[in-house]
Amino acid sequence: MYYGKKKAIIITIIVILLLAILVAGGIFLYFFTDLFKSNETLFYQYMAKGFESITIPESTQLQDMENMQQNQPYEVNGELTLQYTPAEETQETQAVADAFEQVSVLVTGQNDPLQEASYRKLDMQLAGNSIFEVEYANSNQIAALKSDEIVNAYVGIKNENLKVLAQKLGIQNAEMIPDTIGENTINIEDLFSITEEEKKHMQETYAEVLQQNISGNLYTKQQDMTIQKNGIDYITTAYRLDLTGQDIKNLVVQILQTLREDSITLNWLTTKAKLLGLGEEYTQVNQLTNTIQDWIEQINSNENFAQDGLSIVVYTYEGETIQTEIILENALKLTIDSQKEENGNNIIHFQIENLSTEGDFSKVQITCLINVTEAQTLMQYEMNIDDETIYTLSNTITGTASQNNVNATTEISISQSGESWTIYYQEQKNFVEEIENMILLDNTNCAILNDYSTEQLQQLLNAITQRTMVVWMEKMQAILINTANEIIQPQV
Repeated sequence: MYYGKKKAIIITIIVILLLAILVAGGIFLYFFTDLFKSNETLFYQYMAKGFESITIPESTQLQDMENMQQNQPYEVNGELTLQYTPAEETQETQAVADAFEQVSVLVTGQNDPLQEASYRKLDMQLAGNSIFEVEYANSNQIAALKSDEIVNAYVGIKNENLKVLAQKLGIQNAEMIPDTIGENTINIEDLFSITEEEKKHMQETYAEVLQQNISGNLYTKQQDMTIQKNGIDYITTAYRLDLTGQDIKNLVVQILQTLREDSITLNWLTTKAKLLGLGEEYTQVNQLTNTIQDWIEQINSNENFAQDGLSIVVYTYEGETIQTEIILENALKLTIDSQKEENGNNIIHFQIENLSTEGDFSKVQITCLINVTEAQTLMQYEMNIDDETIYTLSNTITGTASQNNVNATTEISISQSGESWTIYYQEQKNFVEEIENMILLDNTNCAILNDYSTEQLQQLLNAITQRTMVVWMEKMQAILINTANEIIQPQV
């Protein structure tokens, strides 16, 4: 029997959350010799170590900056630039690359948390000359844009009665849109918060479910297993858990049956569901209990549920976990490992291999590099798909908010078949005592779309769209002329 993907995802998230709490709590972690320990105990011990090694370090620098931004006004000055690298260098492609390097966007603005207001001005420049400006302002629950070349006042949306506005705009399924943006805003700290009492209860309750429903002979030990990490071969000891589809089915059903009677965990889950803005079938304990029973019946009647099983292999070397593999239904293999370098770099590697003959990729490699000090936070991410397409994101923040010298540099790059596009953005934040002449929006300087009738909205938006297209064509023509000039310039 088929049951919706959404339900399957929610079931998976709940089960993974419970298991993650068990592993993170180190319920099987002992600090003595491995001698006389069972394969089951060692499996969980080293798996817990593996999860601990991929923990992202906290940055007091970012926390201090966030606190300052919430309580003190500040000004920003930034610049966005572009870089294009062609796959094949010819006079024409090099001219295009040179032309893009002459395009930049200057960013200036202010934020005032005391007035709950923000402002940004983006000035697009070509070869140092301004060719287009757009302004953004947000205050009094209104978010608005303005460009003097298009309209002579701000055009914005007030954060109220958004369902009605969506209906006026002809948006389908407008009932799914909240009346205000932010009414379901997720506080990450609240979402992942858990008391020590709740954690202890879940550890004791669901550890017992694991022990009772996973036979000890499913945990095995394999010695002298050779794996390669960072170009180095390691002779490891591997601890492995192999579950058949029926094993997984039985385990998930037992976890859900236990959960159905577990008032403490049910209350914890419904609280988190409310933060996520889910429906009453997840936010009310009685209804969640019925929902879980529906899941149990659907899983029991689904002959294809996790039919190819799951394997988890934890590789250990000299008492440490150096790599973990998760093999799902003989279709996907996820490999996780991490390392900490002498210079403070924390590097986490994820590799996803497609073991089937179907799919859009063969191998995806993801690398996260994080380095945190008191005055610098460096975060770099790279995703490599089959050595054909590479996405990179790098963000470096230097300085401290208390000393008023915060600088951020962001680089985003996409590379494919030898061709690459890169966006650079540099920004400086300066905290000030107060901001004078802050843009504050109201119906005297802003056309608030919520106040317009359906007919008025259509007329206004049509006029803005037409004018925007004219201005866009003018700017693109200016860029193309500049590119053409680069191509026909005589070579020295």
